Amino acid sequence: MLATLLPDGNPLRWLPVVLFLVAGPGIAVLRVCEPRLRRDSAVGPEDDWEHGFSRDSDRLELLMLAVFLSVSLVVLGATALIALKFFSGTGLLLLLTGTTAVAAACPRLPEGRHRYETPATPPQEG
Repeated sequence: MLATLLPDGNPLRWLPVVLFLVAGPGIAVLRVCEPRLRRDSAVGPEDDWEHGFSRDSDRLELLMLAVFLSVSLVVLGATALIALKFFSGTGLLLLLTGTTAVAAACPRLPEGRHRYETPATPPQEG
């Protein structure tokens, strides 16, 4: 928000805003969902010629998901503000800052079971 106090067109004004809009809200939402996403990690090649495949693949996947979530939240927020006839750049930034703060304050989801695990069945009576 401090960037809005700088003169228009100044790179120090728009660069942090663009970086926040591209990654901020998505990273906050992914922080909440990350344990559920990590339970089904990427599987590397069978001959294991690439030792860091799983780690690097998961990082790239989370980064791209954060960017796409952020862009989606920007579009949804802008659309909502336009529909309410309240659209402004500062208004959108405030809405996304609030959304990011709420998502950052939420507790993480529990990891849960893997997809291939079956739930325990209750004992048969009789």
